Amino acid sequence: MPRAINPLCLSCAELTSAQAHLRSCWDDVRCHKRRSFYRGKLAQATAPVDSPVPIIKVPLPSVCYAVLVQWKQGSRLHAVAGELYRGSELLAKSSPIHCGALTERMLKQYLESMLKAFSAQCGSNVALFRDSIELELSRHPCPVEGCNLD
Repeated sequence: MPRAINPLCLSCAELTSAQAHLRSCWDDVRCHKRRSFYRGKLAQATAPVDSPVPIIKVPLPSVCYAVLVQWKQGSRLHAVAGELYRGSELLAKSSPIHCGALTERMLKQYLESMLKAFSAQCGSNVALFRDSIELELSRHPCPVEGCNLD
């Protein structure tokens, strides 16, 4: 722990050099260093506080992005859907479909057509899904109407 501040030395630091030399406690070996140290501490403590830097709000560009929602049963993909966002605002959703009968190639073509539909809806190119949300069927029910797992 640091040493406690000596109130006598602190009061000496507030005096001029000539006045400090006249005090009965003055010691040429250590007082000059202590006085300098305490004067620096006083200057730092009484320094004016800079006014805070103003914070400005910069609007985010309105970028459209797609999110892929996947419902899984274990490691198997059960259903997929997509959501289109502009910033934090939900613009559109695709209806969820079952993936059981789809091959990998058919699923890829379906997702590409979903992105094209989202691009047409948004007015700008949405080339990829920005994020993917995986939901476990044991916790979230299947969104497709008439699913045999419900």
